[in-house]
Amino acid sequence: MKYLFLFFLILIGCSESKKNDSNSVAALALLSASSNCPAGTSVTSIGGSTRTQFDFTNCNPSGLPVVGFLSENLTTGLVGTGTNSRMVSLSDYKSSGSQKINMEVTFLINSASGYLDVIGNGSVSGTAITGPGFRITQSSISLITSTGGTDALTGTVPSPGAIETTYCLEIHAEGAGAHMFGWPSSCSSVTNFGTYSFEKEDVTTANPGSRIGFVLNNATLKKLIVSQSLGTAGSIQE
Repeated sequence: MKYLFLFFLILIGCSESKKNDSNSVAALALLSASSNCPAGTSVTSIGGSTRTQFDFTNCNPSGLPVVGFLSENLTTGLVGTGTNSRMVSLSDYKSSGSQKINMEVTFLINSASGYLDVIGNGSVSGTAITGPGFRITQSSISLITSTGGTDALTGTVPSPGAIETTYCLEIHAEGAGAHMFGWPSSCSSVTNFGTYSFEKEDVTTANPGSRIGFVLNNATLKKLIVSQSLGTAGSIQE
């Protein structure tokens, strides 16, 4: 009789566990829906690459953990107001095990002193990220140096101004540094992935991880498409 009683207790426990798991999943789905932060969706592949889109247009930051990001000091629509307005991924993004990442960002720089940092191959502590990245201002796009400053890119460097803009950006870990490049358009509009609009090879930087992150200093991040690497030219090393 004692063993029969224990058996029933185990059955009840399993039932409650499944019920709690179902409730947790339902709660997460409800939070995602109520915060207007849609989960990442697959978009048209380019050259066989896997591409995942996140639409932040009406996203309340409270829902970001459900879709794989952690943030602070952002408001609805992912609007940031200072250097402490940040967002990082909760999981790794890389191409077939190597530290190569493509990020298509649709953004708005909201003031002349504002900027958007787009960082890849990074390591994360809280909402802070360390790794190679681009800094986009109203007048230019540059590299973020290992000391926190900026360095110029070669090629035709665009000026986004104060309007909504989309860039296709890529970071490859190469040798002891990185090769960083991009195009001032959506990735789907690029006709030749062997020719870069702007770039810099042999960037002196560490590639400490595979997370991605953003600093929104008086900037808005409206949409993000994360992809496997698309660029085909330059010193592409494993």
